[in-house]
Amino acid sequence: MQQTIDGFSLIELTLVLVILAIVSATVIPRVNLSDNSVGTQAERLARDIRHLQSLAMQQETTLTLDISSNSYSVRDAGVIITDPTNQQNFSVTLDYGVTLSGTDTDFDSWARPVSSGVLLTGTRSFTLTGNGGKSITIEVDPVSGFVSVL
Repeated sequence: MQQTIDGFSLIELTLVLVILAIVSATVIPRVNLSDNSVGTQAERLARDIRHLQSLAMQQETTLTLDISSNSYSVRDAGVIITDPTNQQNFSVTLDYGVTLSGTDTDFDSWARPVSSGVLLTGTRSFTLTGNGGKSITIEVDPVSGFVSVL
């Protein structure tokens, strides 16, 4: 009688590892982190705007979303605020060469976008762009303050 052993031989396991290494070496350089990162960072900006709105309502004050080409921060009377959730400055630097365009925006104590205390009449937009040219826009509704990622 012949006895069989279930399992893989060392040669078979080695061949599978070699094939996986070749596939990985081929696929990984084709992954563009900035394109993947644009969506992630757009979602974070949208969450941060919602968080800013919540803080403005809780503190019953107007807070400013200060935009620069590679970062954004939340300010009160020109000073970056401390985020109460993590006790850090509420300032974010974008990664992987992602850039941000848009206009500094004030949010009143009702979480609505305003300019010099007057409600905006049009949607406020912010656009994040990655090195690969992929762009994602975030819009804030002028009446409700609703934030959407497009």
